[in-house]
Amino acid sequence: MAADRLGIPVSRVTVETGDSTLPPSAVAGGSNQTASCCSVVMKACDHIRRKLYGTTSETVGGSGSGEATGSGNLEDAFNRLKLGAIEEYAEFLPPGAKPDAIKQLYAGKPSRGGGSHGQKLM
Repeated sequence: MAADRLGIPVSRVTVETGDSTLPPSAVAGGSNQTASCCSVVMKACDHIRRKLYGTTSETVGGSGSGEATGSGNLEDAFNRLKLGAIEEYAEFLPPGAKPDAIKQLYAGKPSRGGGSHGQKLM
């Protein structure tokens, strides 16, 4: 998801998970973690694209080529902004989740959703 959203090769993406020094995440049961993590990664990538290119348009990246059509490439964007790295933090509250679900997650009390009831995410 990150490579596609940022328009960079998959080989340039490192995924870290399962480390207690990282922020909390959804439980890894069924596809719950995939849906939650992919959603928040896409949200963070949109923030990064907005910083780099001023847009989250699908014309920026999406091909995995490292090129951002219409806005120059990734290296040019970093050079223009005089940056060597960008770190972005994002949170994702799934539709139907209780408003305090993220606060509860940080308190070590992850909420569960989905199952045979409620709205389905695909």
